[in-house]
Amino acid sequence: MRLLQVDENGEFSLTDDLINIPPYAILSHTWGEDHEEVNFKDLTIGPRKTKSGYRKLRFCAQQAARDGLQHFWKLTTNFDIVKSSGDSIRKDRDERKQKREKREKEEQEAKEKEEKEAREKGKEK
Repeated sequence: MRLLQVDENGEFSLTDDLINIPPYAILSHTWGEDHEEVNFKDLTIGPRKTKSGYRKLRFCAQQAARDGLQHFWKLTTNFDIVKSSGDSIRKDRDERKQKREKREKEEQEAKEKEEKEAREKGKEK
């Protein structure tokens, strides 16, 4: 399950796919036109906040915080997550995996370079 949260920059973000589900608030109604509701795509393509639905998300996040909750769930946004979860979530997971693997490779290469330099330095003595 993925939940919404407000990150350290005050932007909405989605959690990773959670196994241990923390307490969360639910915003389950839509009050505006469909094209004004914030959906999964709106949250994943960047900080475009032109839709009026963002005010509802901000309200929900603030109310959740007042109630001591860090996470919240919005029916229409999270319904889109379920509908499009296959490709979007896999793509997000694959990108994180690629970044992690790249970082691990760079760390390994740096370690090997240090070891080689240490061996060469030892031969010079």
